[in-house]
Amino acid sequence: MTINNTPNLSIYKKVFCDSKQAIAWAYKNKLPKDAIILSSSPAMLWESNPNIKHVECRWTLSEMKRFQGTINKFAENIFDVCIGAGDISHEEALCVAQATIKINRILFKAACLNEGDLINPILFIRVEGSGGAKGNNLNSPWDLLLDSNPNFKVVNYALEDESVSCVENISLKKRVYVAGIRTIYYRSVTKILSFFQNYIFRKQILILGENELLIDTAVRLLIHGFPLKQIKPFDNIDTSDADSCTLNCRDTVLDIITRRTAEFVTPCLVNKCANVLIREIDKQLDSYYGLRLRWETIIKKYADTNTALLTNAPVNPNSLAVISLCREIGIPTISAQHGVSQEICATHSEVSVVYDINAVDCFLSYNAKSKEVANSSHFIRGYSFVSGISERHLRMKKNTYKTVGMVPIIYVSTNLYKGNLGWFGTWLTDYDRARNEQRLINSIFAKIPHNVCYKSYPVDNIRYPDKDPVLHDIESIENLSLFDKKIDMRYLLDEYRVLVTSMATSTLSWLVMADKPVIFINSKNNMPLTVEARNALSKGLFLFDDDEDNFSERLRNFLSKPIDEIEHLWYQKESDRKIMIKRYFSAYENNSGKIAAEFIYDKYITPQQIKTTI
Repeated sequence: MTINNTPNLSIYKKVFCDSKQAIAWAYKNKLPKDAIILSSSPAMLWESNPNIKHVECRWTLSEMKRFQGTINKFAENIFDVCIGAGDISHEEALCVAQATIKINRILFKAACLNEGDLINPILFIRVEGSGGAKGNNLNSPWDLLLDSNPNFKVVNYALEDESVSCVENISLKKRVYVAGIRTIYYRSVTKILSFFQNYIFRKQILILGENELLIDTAVRLLIHGFPLKQIKPFDNIDTSDADSCTLNCRDTVLDIITRRTAEFVTPCLVNKCANVLIREIDKQLDSYYGLRLRWETIIKKYADTNTALLTNAPVNPNSLAVISLCREIGIPTISAQHGVSQEICATHSEVSVVYDINAVDCFLSYNAKSKEVANSSHFIRGYSFVSGISERHLRMKKNTYKTVGMVPIIYVSTNLYKGNLGWFGTWLTDYDRARNEQRLINSIFAKIPHNVCYKSYPVDNIRYPDKDPVLHDIESIENLSLFDKKIDMRYLLDEYRVLVTSMATSTLSWLVMADKPVIFINSKNNMPLTVEARNALSKGLFLFDDDEDNFSERLRNFLSKPIDEIEHLWYQKESDRKIMIKRYFSAYENNSGKIAAEFIYDKYITPQQIKTTI
């Protein structure tokens, strides 16, 4: 039951809530001061209120490892059942497997419930707010899981003064410098060609989404005579008659889900939870079928033309709908790598179901290790070709011309909370991640003789209603300053001399390619490096493992060195760094777009027509 007007909350002794603002409102509406408040929010748990408890405290480190480490196998099993049934396509099976990854977020929260939660009075304060580009994802799925409890109530609270940060303005000069002239050319031409949306060229490249390497490749194809057309689905198509989920293997899929649920969820909730999860899979498939209807007329216009599709991050219902239609009429599909992660992160296989190579005919990878990891995917469909990293990445070194007025050190935080939206990649809860970040600030950065800028991660989709409590500590530390504007680090590299970061994410690639001293904190339990990547990066960068007994002292002592000395030590690693970059970042030092384009029109576009355009 949902209550929309102001209720009397005096009868509730147990409350689920992730908002400080909402809980303050609840106290004003007679919520007992001794009521137990269960929350996942770091900001809530930072409070001194002893009645605010961590709802995820049942997750020990070993249990988190087991849960996170088996997500990929769970998806593989369901994918295999779907493919084995023989009645659905590769794209449909990928859709189901991708939904399988997403539903683990619900399962994770369901595991925090107990038998009493199915019968006892419980209040869920659900917050209303936009949350960002993907809408409101601020609420845990308690209403999905506990709606059969007759004493479970939901009250909606509208957040006040809610603000989603916008992209900060960056000077046109800097944007052009970082993006490069080819990106400007790409933007201009695609804008002009958008006026010819209904015109079918004899040969053309369709664009569905974009990233840096994809733009480089598209421009090279454009230079050789292939018009670029950004495509969008029809909005006015009635999708009510779209196929619905009719998996012949539905019972088997449900059985696999039930077995996994039983590993982590209290017995009386297993069936309920399993059925919630399979409904989420149904929604994903229904979305895919509806999108196919919206795209069908558009894509089939390009039958019997010399056309290829370039796409970004293709394993989602929208892209899979387009790719399935392209496959039916023989249009080759190509995607481009959009970040260095899968080749360096030890926990990245959790999301191997969304690797580009699973959906497209060709995956353009930055380096040999990325290709190797892609080719090992259980869900693989396509071919991987190494083209090198994007030209925008390669320009980072040229973007470090400034030498005066620079801040000595910047810590580029990659602490993006999971909330109810992100993938795991970690064996820590969001609260534990926040405390780890706090320790870095207080035990290391606050105790070195240099000024340090703390750059928070630019969040597009808010995970929690309240401000990250870690950021409050920075305001009281003399040598620290906070940069919390929504600007990507690539635009700021000329402002700092030494770059510090942690966790094996794509952020690292932008820092490495700037060729400034990079200190990498390898977090054992939070998106750590693979053993192989750790060995290479320890030679090419300054690497510190956070599980060593003297970690804080070693890192603090290193960062206390004169900046000139750190820079000198950095250049002594140059030969090892070149080996590291070639293996884990970029196989080539230039011309990635040209290399990729030549491969595409050699392999995927009619040879006779190629010769007339070059």
